[in-house]
Amino acid sequence: MTLVLGANCVDGVVIVADRKITDLITKSLVGYDEKIYGVLRNVIFAYEGAVDMFQVFLRYVAGDVIILRNAADKYTSNNLLQKLSNVMNVLRNIRNEHSKDFRLSIMVARQFPTSVKSDLHIIRSNGSCECVNEWRAIGSGGLVSKKYVMQKWNSNMKMHDFAKLCYCVIKYIENNKLDKSVGVDVSRPSIRYLKDSEDMDTEPTVEEFNEFEKSYDTYAKEF
Repeated sequence: MTLVLGANCVDGVVIVADRKITDLITKSLVGYDEKIYGVLRNVIFAYEGAVDMFQVFLRYVAGDVIILRNAADKYTSNNLLQKLSNVMNVLRNIRNEHSKDFRLSIMVARQFPTSVKSDLHIIRSNGSCECVNEWRAIGSGGLVSKKYVMQKWNSNMKMHDFAKLCYCVIKYIENNKLDKSVGVDVSRPSIRYLKDSEDMDTEPTVEEFNEFEKSYDTYAKEF
């Protein structure tokens, strides 16, 4: 239960996530933690769903990369998404064998240190892969967030502007208790920029975070 928002902007891909962890069954608070991870070079993962299965997903992928690094079918930019879908299918089959519901969606942002634009995809629990050309939200807070993001989204939006918008959307949902599974507590939403043609993802600067926070009151009035 969570809220992760990602967008394919004019200057790159950005992912924004809340930090609240709730039990999928009881909906009770488990704690607050990071939901954006980088275990592969130039690839960022963000998730919604079962925490334990996402951790298994990360370990499976990281281990698979090492095992296959000298093999003919090693991980490459061309086969990465298909291999991630295959991993999701394996995990779903294992989970189903134990008669447990399998809920996991993973947002995959990739950065290419060439002239190629960064890209964004979503791997669903059924193994399907969706290419995101504009923006998407995953998690229980996705439906609530949609109307607020749609008010401001435009095809010429930059990563910084989308990050600022989603920062305020997550805080607004939490402050107004619009979805009890979304929140950051005393922290801030997690944000990663994957700028086009760069070789390293980055976070907003302290100055940017301060700007986002100062923008909250203005956005809240417009929401």
